[in-house]
Order: sequence, then structure tokens, then C-alpha cells
Amino acid sequence: MDILIALENKSGFIHRMSLEALTAGQKLASELNLSLSILAMGKNAGDLANNVSKFKADEILLLENPLLDNYSSDGYSHAFTSIIKQENPKYLFMGHTYMVRDFLPRVSAKLQ
Repeated sequence: MDILIALENKSGFIHRMSLEALTAGQKLASELNLSLSILAMGKNAGDLANNVSKFKADEILLLENPLLDNYSSDGYSHAFTSIIKQENPKYLFMGHTYMVRDFLPRVSAKLQ
């Protein structure tokens, strides 16, 4: 996997900052001829995946688990770390939101 776009889920809809990350990832993938994957996770992740299916991507990953139905930095960081270790993306794009700024430092620490 070359590029992974992790979407922030707003009740089954794509957070506007995730759309910006998706656009940037698509541009880089096109310019460098890289594969692009999109991750939908959390409650209503299936709805989120359906909403993003109209965007150009090589694959859409779906991560659903009752433990992710309600946001917690520990739960999201654990799940996201597992995905990163499993898929091993070269580049990771996410929107600059409060939620991402809350759990992503924990992911970084777990990957050290």
C-alpha cells in the first residue's frame, strides 16, 4: 500500500477536513503513480464507505467494531495502529481535526 487516507466519521458522513486529506492524497497518487486506499472506521463505517465509494481509490478498508462506536483516544489509537502495522502504508493522510490531534500522537508512540 502506498497511500492511506483515514477518514474521520461524522455519523456516517465524511468530515470536511477528511475531504481535504482525500483530495491531497488523490493528487499525490496521481502525480507519483501510487496506489490509494481509504480507511473508514467507527460507528456507521459502512455508511462512510458508501459515501466515499464515488471517489477514485484502489481499495476501501472498513473497520467496524463495537469498541469503536463511541470515540476514545485509546480505542482509536489501538485500532489505527493495528491497521498501520498490517497495511504498512508509505504515506498517511488525515484531516487536521481535534479528534486526530487527540489520538494520533498515541499512534506515533506505539509505532516507535
